[in-house]
Amino acid sequence: MRISDGWRTLNRDDMPELRERLTAVKAELKALAKNETVDGRRRPLTHLESAFFGPAVRSASANFHMRVDAPPSKWISGIYNSSTDLSYYIYQLKDYLKKE
Repeated sequence: MRISDGWRTLNRDDMPELRERLTAVKAELKALAKNETVDGRRRPLTHLESAFFGPAVRSASANFHMRVDAPPSKWISGIYNSSTDLSYYIYQLKDYLKKE
């Protein structure tokens, strides 16, 4: 990938690596959503995990509908809902931590 003037351009050689990364992200979200813990272990949730982390990864995983073999033209819209879910809970966590 080249970065020039703040824009990234993709070429065909980049696609296998990017698809692998997309597959890994989708799998990691699914794995984290299973136990809803930061470390991925099956154990009682902490207060922050139950209030922020668990709901964030559960929602992001559930909304990651895009197939990993989708064309690059679909990637932005395909990951938008998941990224919005994560952003929402990150904002909520930051707000919570400011008040503590």
